[in-house]
Amino acid sequence: MTDVVAEAIDDIKVKRGGVRQYIGASGIGNACNAYLAFCLRGYPDNDVAPQLSRIFREGNRIEDQIVSDLRKAGFTVYDVDPHTKRQWKYTDYGTHVIGHADGQIELDERFEGCRRGEVALLELKSMNDASHRKFQSKGVRISHPSYYGQVQLMMGLAEITKSLFVCYNKNNSKYASELVPFDSTFYASQHARIQIAMTNEARKIAADETDWRCKGRGSTCFKFDVCWGDKKPNIFCSSCKHAEANESDIWYCTYHDRTAREVCSDYEVYRPKSKT
Repeated sequence: MTDVVAEAIDDIKVKRGGVRQYIGASGIGNACNAYLAFCLRGYPDNDVAPQLSRIFREGNRIEDQIVSDLRKAGFTVYDVDPHTKRQWKYTDYGTHVIGHADGQIELDERFEGCRRGEVALLELKSMNDASHRKFQSKGVRISHPSYYGQVQLMMGLAEITKSLFVCYNKNNSKYASELVPFDSTFYASQHARIQIAMTNEARKIAADETDWRCKGRGSTCFKFDVCWGDKKPNIFCSSCKHAEANESDIWYCTYHDRTAREVCSDYEVYRPKSKT
């Protein structure tokens, strides 16, 4: 029998924001350098399914509730930058790399090795029961490498040496947390990957689209359609194979040996290198 309500809700058009043209902290944990290059160049994500859009919406709602619970528990939380009155934002290489933090939080002596008033970044996540239990038993570096990469990049950009990772179990409303220290060696490895993406040396992580890291285990890479399918990028200098990003927030045209300011007749779509 057709479910009238479910079909009607799934037919709601998903409102999409503008295309992002930078490497975000939330994406740095993706092990594929081609993915980073696609993000940097402003290649569009796959179309968002209605159910996934609702999952994202619910995650945002839960994050607001976590902040409320932390404050009720006596923690001082700064969920917006007091100078801008907006979400915390950190950048590098001009704005080729951008990280948005969920907030900052004041620590105290209850956290081992911390002093009262010490500030840490705050990263909030909601998880299903299986993911939550894995995080509790193994820690975020092992349980969720992509989240670990996210908080490491954020700490490096913000020049803050600790990040409090708080996760909420969507099945039973339990909380768990981990105070993650900054790892300068790991951060340096992230910068090396960013440089690879900026200088057109990025390679695909997989030989073909059947690799589980591209599409499998119940999820699909957000750039799958531009990487393996026929989805095309917007025609910008940044999506041209002759363009390279530099450290001063501009794009440089290697074909004409000048700053890339507008699309010309020599434009060719950028494609990452194949896996060797």
